Amino acid sequence: MNKRSRIGPLPIILALIAILVTALLYWGSAAGSEVAAAESAIQPQVLNGRIITADRADVSPPLRDIAVPAQPAPEGEATAMRDLNPPKLYNPNVPFVPTALIQDFFGPTLIPTPTLTFEGIDNLCGCLPPDPNSDVGPNHIVEMVNVHFAIYDKSGTELVAPSEVNSIWSGFGGPCEVDNSGDPVVIYDHLADRWVLTQFAVDTGSHECFAVSTSADPTGTYNRYAFDIGGFPDYPKIGLWEDSYLATYRNFGATFDMQAAAYNRDKMLAGDASAETVIFSMTDAFLPLGIDGYLPVDLDGPAPTAGSPAPFMGLLPDENGFAQDALAMFELDVDWTNPGAATFTGPEVIPVAPFDHDMCDGDRDCIPQPGTAQGLDAIADRILHRLAYRNFGFYEAIVAIHTVNAGTAQDELAGERWYELRNSGSGWDVYQQGTYAPDSNHRWMGSIAMDGNGNIAMGYSVSSDTVFPSIRYTGRLVGDPLGMMTLGEGEIIAGSGVQTSAAARWGDYSSLSVDPVDDCTFWYTTEYIETSGNAPWQTRIGSFTLDNCNPPAEDDFSIWTQPSSQEVCAPAAFEYAVTAFEIGDFASAITLSASGVPTGYSAAFAANPVNAPESTTLTLTNTGAATQGSYTIEVSGVGASTTHTDTVNVNLYTAVPTAPTLTAPADGAINQPVRPVLTWAATSGATSYEVEVASDPGFVNIVDSATVDNAIYQVSVNLSLSTTYYWRVAAVNACGAGATSTPFSFTTVGDGTSCPAGLIVSYSYWEDFDAGAGGWTHSAATGPDTWALQSTNPSPGSGGSNFHANDHDAPSDQRLASPDITLPTGATQLTLQFWNEQAFEDPAGSGGCWDGGILEISTDAGANWTLLNSELLSDPYDGIGDNGPPAGVPMWCGETGGAQPWLNSIVDMSAFDGQTVRFRFSMLTDAAAGADGWNIDDVRIASCVAPLNNYLPTIIHN
Repeated sequence: MNKRSRIGPLPIILALIAILVTALLYWGSAAGSEVAAAESAIQPQVLNGRIITADRADVSPPLRDIAVPAQPAPEGEATAMRDLNPPKLYNPNVPFVPTALIQDFFGPTLIPTPTLTFEGIDNLCGCLPPDPNSDVGPNHIVEMVNVHFAIYDKSGTELVAPSEVNSIWSGFGGPCEVDNSGDPVVIYDHLADRWVLTQFAVDTGSHECFAVSTSADPTGTYNRYAFDIGGFPDYPKIGLWEDSYLATYRNFGATFDMQAAAYNRDKMLAGDASAETVIFSMTDAFLPLGIDGYLPVDLDGPAPTAGSPAPFMGLLPDENGFAQDALAMFELDVDWTNPGAATFTGPEVIPVAPFDHDMCDGDRDCIPQPGTAQGLDAIADRILHRLAYRNFGFYEAIVAIHTVNAGTAQDELAGERWYELRNSGSGWDVYQQGTYAPDSNHRWMGSIAMDGNGNIAMGYSVSSDTVFPSIRYTGRLVGDPLGMMTLGEGEIIAGSGVQTSAAARWGDYSSLSVDPVDDCTFWYTTEYIETSGNAPWQTRIGSFTLDNCNPPAEDDFSIWTQPSSQEVCAPAAFEYAVTAFEIGDFASAITLSASGVPTGYSAAFAANPVNAPESTTLTLTNTGAATQGSYTIEVSGVGASTTHTDTVNVNLYTAVPTAPTLTAPADGAINQPVRPVLTWAATSGATSYEVEVASDPGFVNIVDSATVDNAIYQVSVNLSLSTTYYWRVAAVNACGAGATSTPFSFTTVGDGTSCPAGLIVSYSYWEDFDAGAGGWTHSAATGPDTWALQSTNPSPGSGGSNFHANDHDAPSDQRLASPDITLPTGATQLTLQFWNEQAFEDPAGSGGCWDGGILEISTDAGANWTLLNSELLSDPYDGIGDNGPPAGVPMWCGETGGAQPWLNSIVDMSAFDGQTVRFRFSMLTDAAAGADGWNIDDVRIASCVAPLNNYLPTIIHN
């Protein structure tokens, strides 16, 4: 039975149609309109690498003889592996845009059940996370976790019991033998029938350790290598290419550094001690893009064309400061006869459907579990292992997966965004994409792969308030409707317990591999929970195949048209590349046609008919008056007995947009924050906006400018106090930039000591702590409470005593709270003011926001607290917390090179007019380095009032 002929019940049909319509509307109105902005914002660059030769190399004894069996760790709190986070370019003021292309239903056809599942390695290290991954060869499966490995035959029989990973390098010497640091990755090199086992060694060194088997037997001898990468080469991911072993690192050295590397595969297979790597550092060239955790491709199936550059991929989320959601593609090109000439080039920006990757506002424990408040880590900031590549001859394909918020801003739901990209010679483009979130359970920590027929499968973790952390999978067949996982959902094992460790770590990765014997059996490895406990993770290995594991029974063809969307200014002509692909031994001529052509245009093919595999060009030429709008063009191919179609989109413009109308701040507004949010009415026909802020009405001195996609922009620099600024906006589309808006002006807030004419400053509350705490109290929700009065570092205000809290090198949440304070009613320029000095953990060039402070307010005597953020007029938060208790929280954080000196901060209190409130300063720290801490002094409530009988301003000291 040909199950591809099935569709299913009517509700499923309607849901499928809804997703297809949504996809077409998106590509017609959103993705295409953003291509020009992306390409103008980022231009590809070329990096040169540095060559590192192995500092140790040898051939090992048989692994089965030197492997050191693992000893279970003692009971107790799990050890969290070092969790480093790079600098984030996260902009908390990016408006929430829901994830698009959500498949909120299960595929209509049942997916095949697993052919085999068996237990892998459990938590012998007493650590989190497990980093589980495996690969499959003709006769073996090798699994690696933190910090152990095991070898099985393909029935699940254990051949090498769980053993210490560093014992692979027993007798080797150096950090690879001494350090059992973790982050292991195993790949099977099917081109050479060899095994590659890796682990970093960073406890006493900064090494990447490789072991390449000398035969097809993973229990035998290995060519062993140690490469001193330098720094802290975190989160290594390894991939196979035809001439190289590829790698990426998040390197935390003196400065944070994303790195890409290629290792000399031929030399490592031969046991050549001169084997080298060429490594590329991305700090200066690419890091401003906000890319994190990007991956090298990992080859499945036939080799790519000899000498082809190796692709790498990362995310470009709009929350990280980029203008839109996109993928970033890079190419590493190395000729091992001249490795010094190797280059790393990119990015090629590939727009994708919108996604919200800021899962749970950056919180690290937001995936729920049954019966406990302790959540699990979502890790929604990166493409997940593996980035699977295939060469189908006439085109190349890559499949990728990452976790997104498939819910709303208030009710978040982890789902899996997946992509298939293709390259038929003119560059990579998205062939299909979707977001899998079929019910109210969270799905995350996925891995995706494609079999030799083009079928796609993905495995992932599942959990919710009612579902224990479990392992499931889904898939689609090559001929199914694009953008959908059509084969329902299978389960490798159901969990029955929860993880209660406050570290919350999960993953950090899993692996879905394809069996090289039949090129269609998928093998998936990840973790699950059977028995509740602090860190009771176990791993499971399971295999399954999809229904059409064998090649298609009927000869056929398919049509692919690129690019998927364009922006055009009439009367310009535009083109699409149309490719006919053969399926099986299809040999008939294919007659092409195009419908849905824009008004005022005609369509013609350079060659018609065509014979698959063959490409031609579709050219659309202006023939008269064009009508502006978004058009869906359907390209059809008619063969001897079948017809296939593909659709593309064009956004056609006939004129530049009109000038926008500015809305806020109102023209002439005063007391604006030093980083105000600017808004204007959206302009019809605009695809982006050019914003300028100047210190003069002639816009000679531009202090800030940006190109944005939406009608909102927050000034990106701190403006000066008590200064008038001018701003304007121009709308842009494919025809160019339209006229600029009528400029508006605004004046920033003063220093808190001045008022409008006829009014004077009055302080209804002032606490300088010189006579004691004044009713202020302090405590700690986590860690020690170190808030205490001191007089050794007086403020520039009243001097004398102030409150100080230490910045710990351990997790803490230290709180300093005010007594009840009643704010004046009907006050003008009502503000909270305080002096503070911030000496938080130095990010040491990484740009990280590790330790810091926040300010909250309560209007119900401390029962509930609200973060003050947009109310900060003169000293906005520095970033978003990256780790520990601060994770995901906007806050003041450390500055490279030293402390922020004493500063008078001003906070707008107009929204709390007449209310009785409490304020709370919280010092938040993670588990790493500390600093001196935070000082608070001279807390005041100020407003502007009319003078009474020429008396001096009111000052109340508590």
